[in-house]
Amino acid sequence: MKNIVLTSALIASAMIAAPTFAAPAKLAVCAACHGQDGNSPIPGYPTLAGKDKAYLVEQLNAFKNDTRADAVIPNNMNNQAKALSDADIDELSAHFSAQAPK
Repeated sequence: MKNIVLTSALIASAMIAAPTFAAPAKLAVCAACHGQDGNSPIPGYPTLAGKDKAYLVEQLNAFKNDTRADAVIPNNMNNQAKALSDADIDELSAHFSAQAPK
């Protein structure tokens, strides 16, 4: 009986301590072209999965500041990035960099 109680307590403490990761709030907009996991389902659209987080932050900021142009659909990424806060950019970049490319 003691083993069951101890095991249950250990499992419960591990579940409480385990971090939970929610999907970024703006993920749906990005996922339309780049996929939920950053593996684009659309030929010609870049896969973001597994890219370096700093690189993704840099590119989103370049689109946002109009120092990079969208090569696929003119102004699309520029307009999308303008709607992102710095926190959104950080969160989305972290999400996509943590995904496995296929």
